Amino acid sequence: MIRSGRTRSVKARCIVGLGGNRYYNISCVPLGVDEPDGPAGAPAAAPAAQGAPLGVLIFAAEVTDQVQAAARLREAERRQREAAVTLQRSLLPQKLEQPADLRVAATYQPGGADAAVGGDWYDVIGIDGGRTALVIGDVMGRGLRAAAVMGQLRTAVRAYARIDLPPDRVMGLLDGLAMEIDANQIATCAYAVWDPTALSLTYASAGHLPLLLRCPDGTVLRGEEQNGPPLGTGGGTHVSHTLRLLPGTTGVLYTDGLVERRDEDIDQGLDHLARTLAGAAGTPEVVCARLLRAMGVTAEHDDDVAVLAFQVPQAADT
Repeated sequence: MIRSGRTRSVKARCIVGLGGNRYYNISCVPLGVDEPDGPAGAPAAAPAAQGAPLGVLIFAAEVTDQVQAAARLREAERRQREAAVTLQRSLLPQKLEQPADLRVAATYQPGGADAAVGGDWYDVIGIDGGRTALVIGDVMGRGLRAAAVMGQLRTAVRAYARIDLPPDRVMGLLDGLAMEIDANQIATCAYAVWDPTALSLTYASAGHLPLLLRCPDGTVLRGEEQNGPPLGTGGGTHVSHTLRLLPGTTGVLYTDGLVERRDEDIDQGLDHLARTLAGAAGTPEVVCARLLRAMGVTAEHDDDVAVLAFQVPQAADT
């Protein structure tokens, strides 16, 4: 400020005093400039070439309360996020069921420190007849409320699976339950049942992103686009679809955090995911890891991500 002759300001500067640490916004304003002598009629010197200020006026406004309030808010947000992450992880399966006739793996990546935890979930449920139910879901919204709603929906799915309801019926019941839990909170969900005897996958979707299947030759197919509305909207019709899967087929269920980006259309993310899956040979664990890496999901990602991969074993692997 002395060299340039210009006003300078600093915000929330900590000053240690007898009363403890206090914070001030400080402005320093030069008072006039001692003009150096020069030839008569010469143009005025640039500010950097002028003399030193005749004085400096200092303004200091204490902002200790505001700084401490902001720090308390950040700490409260950090604790709330930690509680939401803990609740979220506790509500997810601690260990996936591993059917003898289907290989499965899943992963959950919470958003970065600046992203509130959402309500993504997945599940694998053994049901009668040696069949397996595969579930992926995403509660809209963030924080403890979304995680709590997710837990209730996941528990309900497990109950409906145990009584062997078809996928479209499961979606219909979940829709009504979601409205009872919170009419203002909606969710998407996909529920699929694998039958190893028929080598068939029967599934229904409530507004969720399409299932992706990688055939043994590397061709990637998308599941039927026709699905019902999200859970919690009420009155929608959900439809079950059945696919026959060849041995060696790999399927992927995922939440929107894997493919949705702020600066591009979601179809671009889906196309990128399909291309990545086409080259993602290996076990379901390897597939999950490769998809996260290729889609740019890191610890600082701005949204939660859940991925559930399953694979029909080759005849020699069973």
